[in-house]
Amino acid sequence: MNKVQTLDILGNVLGTDYVTHLCVHIVGKAFTVHRLILLDFLESSMNSGNVCSAIQKGLVSRRLFHKDVSAVSADGCSVNLKAHLDIERDYDVKWFLNICISHCTNNAGDQANFPTFATMWSLLMKLFTSDNAKVLWERTTKVAWLLHSNTRWFSKYDVVERFFKYFGDVTIMLEK
Repeated sequence: MNKVQTLDILGNVLGTDYVTHLCVHIVGKAFTVHRLILLDFLESSMNSGNVCSAIQKGLVSRRLFHKDVSAVSADGCSVNLKAHLDIERDYDVKWFLNICISHCTNNAGDQANFPTFATMWSLLMKLFTSDNAKVLWERTTKVAWLLHSNTRWFSKYDVVERFFKYFGDVTIMLEK
């Protein structure tokens, strides 16, 4: 009997579409296989019910059962954590939960005290809640302002990286 070593649960927002996909690492006696088992577009935002349903759909598509899974890799958002607990309860299984290291370090970084960065970030978020500021940014830099998302670990980095890339244009923008 083959055993699913890890089930990777990934959810993304692409424009206005919510996308979920599952990958498995299946381990047999003489092989290891990595496969995408589900790519699904959802009609609403991710919640634990959607995640549980996607996992069920993906496993069934490969004739696998919840008991065949030994570990789950996911980001540490509350939706995935609730889905993990729901599945363990509903299917009487114990899965090892592996939280994505990128999410862990980002969340830990938010708890660290970096007063200069925190002040700069706060000012950026206040400034760019204005639609006029976003339009002015785009006219000045010729690139769109990146929107920050609290649920995506890379988001803050992307916003800050773009801001510093066009930092020279900021003085021109502020003079306007």
